[in-house]
Amino acid sequence: MEDDEQEPLTIYRLSKVIFIGPILIAGLGTAALWYVWTSNLNLMNNLGPMVMGLARYESVYPTLFLVTRILTAIIAMGFATNVLACLIRYMTTELRVFSNRVLWRTGFISRDVFTTSVREIIGVQFTQSMIGRILGFGSISISTRGDDQITADLISGAPQASRTIMALKHGANPL
Repeated sequence: MEDDEQEPLTIYRLSKVIFIGPILIAGLGTAALWYVWTSNLNLMNNLGPMVMGLARYESVYPTLFLVTRILTAIIAMGFATNVLACLIRYMTTELRVFSNRVLWRTGFISRDVFTTSVREIIGVQFTQSMIGRILGFGSISISTRGDDQITADLISGAPQASRTIMALKHGANPL
């Protein structure tokens, strides 16, 4: 069933809380990169001659300095890629509630779409932690007749989404 044939009543996206971990890690990686690139590697200058001997250290230092900078740049790019992957996940995951069906869509390259009719819904389970209550996100599990189940984690506005789905289930006006 094509999801563009009618406008959804509401669209629920992932909570922005999914960005906290990747941004903190990227910030630490950027701080480490900044330290390595702006410092003269004082720790290496102090320990290097003691460990390797002064003559050997002076011959290895330029290569060691370059390799350290390249490695930290690669690590920082990995952290930035993690934030980008989180952004793609945020932009491509949504719970759409139509008047006659519910659609859960996720994925960028490999797309997973699960659609169920409102008539087929048995119940909606809503869970929210204390932090979820403070930051406004939760999880919804939509059970259908048979073994199908939609599980939407970290949804922003999850209490309203569960109320809307159950109101549609019982034939009431959700808005």
